[in-house]
Amino acid sequence: IVGDLSVASTGVTRTNNFASNVFDGTSDGTHNYTINYLTGEVIALGLDWGGPVVSQFTTGILGDLGITYDAWHDSLWIQNFYTGRVTEYTLQGHILTSFLTDSTNYNRSALAMDVDHTLWYADFNTNTIVHYSTAGEYLGSSDYAGLLFAFGGEIAVVPEPTPWLIFASFGILVAVAQFRRWLGHVA
Repeated sequence: IVGDLSVASTGVTRTNNFASNVFDGTSDGTHNYTINYLTGEVIALGLDWGGPVVSQFTTGILGDLGITYDAWHDSLWIQNFYTGRVTEYTLQGHILTSFLTDSTNYNRSALAMDVDHTLWYADFNTNTIVHYSTAGEYLGSSDYAGLLFAFGGEIAVVPEPTPWLIFASFGILVAVAQFRRWLGHVA
C-alpha cells in the first residue's frame, strides 16, 4: 500500500564535481556512495561528500544511475536508468541478486531502500513512484506532483551526531551542573 508522500527539496544543494555523471547517492553511516552514470564506477566518499574519493568497484554498465544501501545485507542496490534492471552488489562488487522491473518506459531513477526492506524508485518521465520487494515482486505505484524528473539523493547533506556523542554531551552537562552545585556548598 502506498501512503501519503510529500516530495520537496530539502537541505543544501551541492555542486556535482564528478563531471555531472552522478545523480543519486546513499550512505551506510560510515561512507556516502554514488555511481558514475557513464561508467558504472561505484564511488565511496566521506559523510560530508568530501575526503578521499575511493573507487569501490565498477559495474561497467552504461546507465547505472540509482543506488541505495541495504543495511540488512551490508550491500548496495543499483538500478539501470534505461533497462530498469535492479541488481544487489556486495561492497566489493559481487552480484548477489538481480531482477528486471516490469515497464515499457525504462527511465528509472532515485532508488531508495525503505525501512521495511523494500525498494522504491521514481519514473523519471512521470510523477510516479514505484514500489518493489527485494525479490522483484511489484508492490504498487502512486503519482505525486513535483516528482517529475527526479534523479535521487535520499541522504542528508550533513550527518547527524551519533548517539554516543549526544549521550557524552549530556553527561558533560550533568557533570558541570553537579560541579557548580558542589562549589556553591563549599563557599
